[in-house]
Amino acid sequence: MPLTKKGKKIMKSMKKQYGEKEGESVFYASANKGKIKNVHGKKNGGEAKIKKVIGGLKKASKLHAAQAKSLKTVIGKKEGGTMEPYFGSYISGTVDGKKLSNPSYKKYYGSLLRGMK
Repeated sequence: MPLTKKGKKIMKSMKKQYGEKEGESVFYASANKGKIKNVHGKKNGGEAKIKKVIGGLKKASKLHAAQAKSLKTVIGKKEGGTMEPYFGSYISGTVDGKKLSNPSYKKYYGSLLRGMK
């Protein structure tokens, strides 16, 4: 962020007093802590654009949260209906009282496992 006229004057003074590197370090530490104020100029266009994007993303997050909530209600209405095909890692088993089996795993490993049909 660019320095104001006041900021440049204080920076120059601190560099003279503490040395080049240490003076700059002391200046920014003091500015960040709030001991010296009005030393930074206006934000450049890049930072303003980034803040605008951040605001847009926050709004988008709210929108997506609302969409997700409405989709959950649609899923809730399907209870008792047919299940989607299962393609997970279980060859055969029961989860939450629902029987699951992956047909391709069953076909591939079926002859290797006993009692699986």
